[in-house]
Amino acid sequence: MNALFFVKLNEMEFQHVLTERGITLKSGKGAKCMKKTSKTKYVEEKAKQKYICSIKWLLCIAICLATGILAGKNTQAAGVCTAGRSMAANVDIPLGTQEGGDIEAKLGDTLNFSLNTVDESSIYYSMRDEIVMVTYYVDYEYGEEEVLSKESDTVFQVTGVGSTYLTVSVRNQYGEEISERSYRIVSSVDMSNVALEKNSIKDYRYGQEYSYKTFYVKVNGLEGVQGEDIDFSYTSSNKKMYVYCRFDDGQIVIETSGAGTTLLEFTINEKVMPLTLTIHQVKLSCSTSFLMVPKGTKSIKVQGISGRVTWKSSNPKVISVSRAGKLKAKKTGNVVITASVGTGKLGCVVSVVTKARKKVIAMANRMGKNWKYSQAKRMQKGYYDCSSLVWKSYKLEKQYFGMKYYAPVAADLGKWCAKNKKMVKGNAYQNIQKMKYRPGALTFKTGSDNGRYKGIYHVEMFVGYTFEGFGTDGSPVLGTKWAARGDNYFYGELWAQP
Repeated sequence: MNALFFVKLNEMEFQHVLTERGITLKSGKGAKCMKKTSKTKYVEEKAKQKYICSIKWLLCIAICLATGILAGKNTQAAGVCTAGRSMAANVDIPLGTQEGGDIEAKLGDTLNFSLNTVDESSIYYSMRDEIVMVTYYVDYEYGEEEVLSKESDTVFQVTGVGSTYLTVSVRNQYGEEISERSYRIVSSVDMSNVALEKNSIKDYRYGQEYSYKTFYVKVNGLEGVQGEDIDFSYTSSNKKMYVYCRFDDGQIVIETSGAGTTLLEFTINEKVMPLTLTIHQVKLSCSTSFLMVPKGTKSIKVQGISGRVTWKSSNPKVISVSRAGKLKAKKTGNVVITASVGTGKLGCVVSVVTKARKKVIAMANRMGKNWKYSQAKRMQKGYYDCSSLVWKSYKLEKQYFGMKYYAPVAADLGKWCAKNKKMVKGNAYQNIQKMKYRPGALTFKTGSDNGRYKGIYHVEMFVGYTFEGFGTDGSPVLGTKWAARGDNYFYGELWAQP
């Protein structure tokens, strides 16, 4: 990297140089530029040489004034330069081969280098046959750009925290080194005015506690600073509340799940800054999934936040909801109830079933949670297997699947449902999101080489939906509940609706 400098000579120095070179300028009308020979005889030059010399001199003065670089006769001593915060640090480059010392700067400072002084002997030495103008080249060599970057020929920007070196070499137009000076740039972060943009955060969590919330807190005075440029750590007073923090691009990123209050203390380069984080849990007073029967009513409320609540039913023909949150079941079907309050919304899924089907679901849940699984004892009280659970539950509805006194195996259940047109077509996941299945539906696992109907080897009873939250488009996301399995258990593509 080269910077080009020009040196202007004053009138006395200029005349001295001409005399040293044996050149005399004569003034007056018809003046001529003459050169002294070894025989002390002057040879008359063409008159235009006078004007050429004059033009060169004037051109030199104009260029030097434009660049603002003036020749001096004394060199300045080396020292330590401290760059002020948000101010440019001007560092002179004197001639002479000696170390330049340390430059202490802050992240974001600008270092301006200028050639302000020139040794007179170097001028004459380097001029040689150049009478008016002397050209200097300044070469820069510097270390990692993460700490220091070059903006222009003489301007450097402190872009990182740490230390690096900068070597400045001054050479004339013949490549001869006139000066070389080395500097060690030591940069750090100015913490004197560093402060958090806010010292508290209050927010609300709607619905599921396992969902994450992210907050961004700007750190004034560290704009543009990256995490690797500082020492960052934090503590949280509430160990039951999950909180993770990191520093990135001049701000603290806070991720949390669950609800509660915690005192966060951030330490940046030994400076401690506190922040109180409070997350209120907003939820419905009811379960996010439950059953109702026709003509049944139920009142639900929003807890954890005050304000106006807007209620909505996805199918008012199945369940209507009042402004006060009172539900009224009208006929069998599935509905999502939505409550909008503040900046968020909550939801629950409600299935309206007959009284007989509600008893079937209750029996299946009781067996799946309390009875023991045993194929050998599947017909005994207190025991079940997958198909006997279905058969024993549906007995309450007088549904025997073709075998009144003994539970058929899973494949025979599937065969009976197919024969009696109880099968449900379509993609299982899409049918779940559209709530096409009613509680009590059956799903079959197929593919076994057992010689039975469609290779069915297992059956599970679906007992309702789970409300998983809202998708990016605002639509509800639903899951599945099972009598003998956990929520969202794997299901097959073959479904029946007894």
